[in-house]
Amino acid sequence: MSVLISSEELIEKMKNKGITFNYMTDIEASNYLKKNNNYFNLTSYRKNYIKNEDGKYIDLDFSYLKDLAIIDMQLRTIVFKMSLDIEHYLKMEILKLISYNADENRDVCNIVNKFLEDDFNDRKIVHNSLLEGLYNCYSGNIVKKYYSGDKDRQFTNIPIWAFLEIISFGSLLKFYDFYSKLYDINDSKKMKFLLNSVKQIRNAAAHNNCILNEICQNNNEIIPSNKVLSWLEELGIEEEYRNLIKNDRVSQIVYLIYVFNFLVNSEDVKKNRFIEFHDFLNKRIIYHKDFYNKNERLKKIYIFIERVVYKLTI
Repeated sequence: MSVLISSEELIEKMKNKGITFNYMTDIEASNYLKKNNNYFNLTSYRKNYIKNEDGKYIDLDFSYLKDLAIIDMQLRTIVFKMSLDIEHYLKMEILKLISYNADENRDVCNIVNKFLEDDFNDRKIVHNSLLEGLYNCYSGNIVKKYYSGDKDRQFTNIPIWAFLEIISFGSLLKFYDFYSKLYDINDSKKMKFLLNSVKQIRNAAAHNNCILNEICQNNNEIIPSNKVLSWLEELGIEEEYRNLIKNDRVSQIVYLIYVFNFLVNSEDVKKNRFIEFHDFLNKRIIYHKDFYNKNERLKKIYIFIERVVYKLTI
């Protein structure tokens, strides 16, 4: 049976694993665990470090874990902001495509009815999501306008602009995929793959899941997107760095950057967001750069992301 143990006992457990406490006392570390972070989240960053033959971590201090946790929190904020921008501009792209489509432009409910019919006859994922929206104080009034009062009846005749306001990000991606297949939009399969990757890291950020805790793992068999690899090559990123996107955490960060750069058509929005990202990389992350002098893989991943963002900032 698992039991909850004290922060003092947790510190002893870390010491037994080779984690040092050279930059703060045991009491300071204990207070940090009690007030700022839990043991499970904080120690998950240890996976970015290697062990010796005795199973103890090499050159890993408690302060390194604390610093990575703070960096990760700030990264999640940037990721979520970029995800919100992507969501907005994906909706704008869909509206643009439909406005240029003579068939759909004549009936602004037609494409939504087709999509909802497919969903209703399948697993009703979008339908059930819309039902949940009935109780949302922000979108409930719009949903109620098109709700028959019968949860077992299909939603119908929702204009596209209203529909895009009330669906979740996951439903938005399903709709974009549906529309792209229906009208055979170029590279729709590749964009679906990249958008699903964005969805994963967006959800991680939204739910405060750690992003960086396994970013140094080297055992992933991710097949990188050729489209993104070509883009990285065009940016002048060397092959040794491009290969890092075989790690799923690294790939999702890079795919997020790629989709953001591709979809967001406001130069001001792009400029401001990339400047924010660049400042984060070149100010906060390197604030304790001496902590990571001996972690070659972590440094290499940092250099890779920093170069990509720098190329998009200049």
